[in-house]
Amino acid sequence: GRHAQLGHKTPKHVVEPKIVSGLSGKEWDEKNQRIRLIGVQQVACGHEHVVGLLDNGKVIGWGGNRDGETGTGSRMGVNGMGLVMSLQSSDIRRVFAGGRTSGAIAGVIS
Repeated sequence: GRHAQLGHKTPKHVVEPKIVSGLSGKEWDEKNQRIRLIGVQQVACGHEHVVGLLDNGKVIGWGGNRDGETGTGSRMGVNGMGLVMSLQSSDIRRVFAGGRTSGAIAGVIS
C-alpha cells in the first residue's frame, strides 16, 4: 500500500497476494534492531498502519505513522517492521488498531 502497511518494506501497491517475509521465523535481533523472522500470533489493521503480536510476546508496528500509531517512538512512516519498545516488558495478550490509533491488552484474558 501507499504507506507500506502491507509489510513488504515498500510503499508500492500489490495487486496479488504476497507472503510478508518479516512475519515468519525466529525472533527479534536486539543487536541489529531488526526482526529475525518469527511467527505471528495476531495482527490488527488500522487506516494506514498495522500492529502485530509476535509469538515471543513482542509487539511490532509498520506503515503510516502520522500520529505515532505504530508505537515505534516517532511519527516517521515505518516501511519495515518496528519494535514497540514501550510494551516489551509487559505481558501483552492482544493488540488492536483503529483509524489512527493502536493499543494492547496485557495480563490474563479469560
